[in-house]
Amino acid sequence: VEVLDEHELSRLGMRALLAVGQGSESPSKVVVMRWNGGGDEPPLALVGKGVVFDSGGISIKPAQGMEEMTMDMGGAGVVAGVMRTLALRRARANVVGLVGLVENMPDGRAQRPGDIVRSMKGDMIKVINTDAEGRLVLADVLWYAQDRFQPAAVVNLATLTGAIIVALGHEKAGLFSNDDALAEGLLKAAAAEGEGLWRMPLAPAYDEIIKSRLADVKNSGGRAAGSITAAQFLQRFVKEGQPWAHIDIAGVALPILTALLALAGAPDLPGSPTLTDTVGELTALDEHGLRIATRSGEVALRRDLVAAALLSAPIVVLDMGGHLVPAFGHAVHGALGAWIGWLQAGLATLVLAGPGARFFRQGLPALVRGHPDMNALVALGAGAAY
Repeated sequence: VEVLDEHELSRLGMRALLAVGQGSESPSKVVVMRWNGGGDEPPLALVGKGVVFDSGGISIKPAQGMEEMTMDMGGAGVVAGVMRTLALRRARANVVGLVGLVENMPDGRAQRPGDIVRSMKGDMIKVINTDAEGRLVLADVLWYAQDRFQPAAVVNLATLTGAIIVALGHEKAGLFSNDDALAEGLLKAAAAEGEGLWRMPLAPAYDEIIKSRLADVKNSGGRAAGSITAAQFLQRFVKEGQPWAHIDIAGVALPILTALLALAGAPDLPGSPTLTDTVGELTALDEHGLRIATRSGEVALRRDLVAAALLSAPIVVLDMGGHLVPAFGHAVHGALGAWIGWLQAGLATLVLAGPGARFFRQGLPALVRGHPDMNALVALGAGAAY
């Protein structure tokens, strides 16, 4: 892991990224994470937008909902999580993860609408809206990733636009790519994991919307085709012949409460817990918390625990039924199958439900031992709150 500070970023010419963070008291950084498990082959480069808080800058956001803008580092979070998982699995692959970490704040030193900044590539960018900041961060990090690592392919992830939520809601992320084979591989991987992903168009005609009279490009073309013009902007910073994909995860980075997942296919072992076939619709969400219907009845989770759970997706509900399972740890390992690695890596949250859940103390420590980052929420039986 390598951390580039503002002095080094300035030396490299990452002025577009630095402009986003210049109104913040917190210094901007780029973090480079490398996993070399695949021999001499060129790496896959993963690039993440890491706006740790996005006020919108001088083009400030409305107060309502601004508290959720801590999630604007979702792309960086995904990249960091993937890199950690590769290391835990000791994956036979070469992957480099790069994240640009900035805070977008209004200040006397903050960039202004009308400013023109030079990117690391050398393109001049006219700032129309300081709340279209993520693409400035990605422009420099994308160029740096290609320039330094000559990757086989580049995939960037970002909570980039509200426009993608207008287009796809909270069910699917938007995929933009200049390479059909890469796009098809990502779509197949998403389908295999039950992740929503939908390919969106790219075309030269959209470049007309972000042409600038005074610079090479402007950072916003307005509301029309907003997610597409953002992707077209990023494509300017992808070298000729470089396979590249951009995934706009603005609609799916912060899980919504109606997207809880349950797993199916638990082994049919005597006394083992069974997984719910479906969570079904939420029975209630109010100031007290969340209530989920399972086959054993209704499970309640306090609101503060729900908030913690939503930092990790998906939420896996394991219905214990009325079973008392002495060898609980072994049984849960078998029931969760491939998801056990996600849970132990802190990439998902486990909720134990049903009357048998009250006996979790017999086996949960064995499941968690050695994995301090595991998120485990336990409901102590139907109708009980934890």
